[in-house]
Formats: sequence, C-alpha cells, structure tokens
Amino acid sequence: MTMSETISKRSGPPLSATTITISCILPTIRCRRAVGQREFGWGVLLGMTAGMTFAVRFQMGFALLGYGIWLLVFHRRWKLYAGMVPGLLAILVLGLLADRWLYGEWTLTPWNYLCENILNENMLKFGTSPWWYYFTEPFTEGGYVYGPLALVAA
Repeated sequence: MTMSETISKRSGPPLSATTITISCILPTIRCRRAVGQREFGWGVLLGMTAGMTFAVRFQMGFALLGYGIWLLVFHRRWKLYAGMVPGLLAILVLGLLADRWLYGEWTLTPWNYLCENILNENMLKFGTSPWWYYFTEPFTEGGYVYGPLALVAA
C-alpha cells in the first residue's frame, strides 16, 4: 500500500462523518425556521450534503436511508423533501460525470462497489490488523522521514 492509498483510506470516513453530521444538523436547527421558498432552498442544500456523503463513502447510503425514513416519519415537510431530490440528484450526476472522466468509460461505482465487495464477497480477501498496525505501517511504507509526517497529518 502506498502512502497516497494510506492517506486516502484515512480521509474518507472522517469526511463522510462530517457531511452526514451536517446533513442531520441542517434540518433540525436551521431548516425548522425556513418557510416557503426558503424551505425548498434548504432542502436543495440538504440534498447536496446527503449526495456528498454518499459520494465520499457509499456505505453511508444505509445511514442516509435510515435518516430519510426518520425525516419522513417525524418531520413531514414536503417542500423540504422536494428540494432534497434535485440537490441529491445534482451531486450524484456530478459523481457520475467525474467517474466517466476519470475512468474513461461510463460506470456506476456504487453498483461496482456493491457487486465486488458484498455480492462477490471480495472483502473477505482482506485481513484484519491489530490496533497498533497504523502506528507501525507508516514507518514501513514511508520510511523514517515520511512515516512520522503521515502520523502527524492523520
């Protein structure tokens, strides 16, 4: 595993946790006061943060699904939900276009992730590591100069 792979694997979960936290805080704090057209705008913003959460980490789709069901059961604000749809779709389309640009062909990366890791059980090929693995791995991969820098940056 290269240093860039190590850093990218460590940045996905915190970024998805941050965006889902924003997604959960927006409707409970600010969106409660929004009415009319502003409510639709907050819904677009909420949908965009939910889309960014899913784009960064596909596993967060399950948390977003649960959160969406919770919103439907307890909040019932249809203008907010109507705004969430175009915001979510806009981010998902941007992700699809980025995949097309970077992979060079049309692909649905969430579907590929589901097929390879869950349906084909390829995640079982990767082992588990002890708790101290992440303290020693930067030194073996990055050496004694870049290893401590990677630990400090994480």
